[in-house]
Amino acid sequence: MKRFLQHISIFAGIGILLLNGIGYVLDQYYGKLNNQFVDHKANWIFKKNGENLDYAVLGASRAYNVIDINTIDLTAGLTGLNLGERGAGYAECYILLEHFLRKNSTKLLVLSLDYPSLKSVESYSYPFKEYAFLPQFEEDSIEFVFQDVLPPHKFWMYKFVKASKYMEFNSKYPFYDNLIHFGIEQEYQKIEQSKGSKLVNKNQRVEGFNTQDMEEITGKVQFNKLDLRYLRKIIQLCKSNDIELLCYSAPLYKDLYFARGYENINNQIDSLAASWDFEWNDYSFIPLSQQEEYFADNSHLNQAGAKIFSKQLARTISEKLKAN
Repeated sequence: MKRFLQHISIFAGIGILLLNGIGYVLDQYYGKLNNQFVDHKANWIFKKNGENLDYAVLGASRAYNVIDINTIDLTAGLTGLNLGERGAGYAECYILLEHFLRKNSTKLLVLSLDYPSLKSVESYSYPFKEYAFLPQFEEDSIEFVFQDVLPPHKFWMYKFVKASKYMEFNSKYPFYDNLIHFGIEQEYQKIEQSKGSKLVNKNQRVEGFNTQDMEEITGKVQFNKLDLRYLRKIIQLCKSNDIELLCYSAPLYKDLYFARGYENINNQIDSLAASWDFEWNDYSFIPLSQQEEYFADNSHLNQAGAKIFSKQLARTISEKLKAN
């Protein structure tokens, strides 16, 4: 029995060493040699080098799909990028910003701040897409975020059995496909042309707006502790890099605004901004909110609406930059 256990231990040790060797090779391949063929927004951001921006936009879909960088640049004569990602909680946003600032700079960060972003676990289906950062997992500034967000067993498995993370997300990192498939490079070029934005070209009027199942949110809102923690880290990151911070809430369709009781919610966000001493601009209910032809759904402007709102936001960004 003792010899059997020794053999098992030896085989297990050899297996772990082999998997760690494979994991190291994959880290190098996806992280340094060929990451332009991996299909996610993070790699586009990670590849940026030498960008000196007037402003950068960050947040989940109400940044990524709602803010049109080309419109802002044209309107205000500025240079910006959209670092937002669909369904990204603040922990993911922190990684994207921190990594971007290693080789690039911006004078101003325009950060989406609203109820969903402060309740990301309840609001988004996948608020921390760990698969986007697997090759960079062992970097100190990324590893501690993984440890904060992932279940302990998953974090330690990634740390000590390096290949396990690629085994879990093999559909995101198909080695053979990356050698022969260049379609993803075309997607990368689309992101580059839009400067990181991805507008939604549809009109929700055809399907109608449904708010019947939405309960009004009353009383004090308990924001997610992890979201608050990484919101604070983003604020601190801006301060340490001499970056001005401008937070905003994008327009909501009027039916959603009233059905969920957003006036109460936004008053609490306003109090948070005052307590933490940062600027927050609430655009959640503006004249645009009453024009359904400019919405893709209750909480997202469509392409036409995004361009109108981006022109308005361009003026705010320009004034903020001039004041500093």
